[in-house]
Amino acid sequence: MNVVKEISTDIGILRACEALGLSRATYYRKLSPVKTVTESRSKHFRALSEQEEKQVLDCLNSERFVDKSPGEVCHYAG
Repeated sequence: MNVVKEISTDIGILRACEALGLSRATYYRKLSPVKTVTESRSKHFRALSEQEEKQVLDCLNSERFVDKSPGEVCHYAG
């Protein structure tokens, strides 16, 4: 990337990248890489508890609803 930076002062970034067979997107991506989020996110306050989630999945996988979409199951419940 330093080569592109050095050459680009004379001929510009586009031509420097073309000469090196490098896309401009790659050049700019290397300048400021995306930082990945490593810390765990907290659960949303409306999220189901593990027990509630298990109950919902058990219901959706039951014999009665096994061939229905979640939307159709909601229609039956309403």
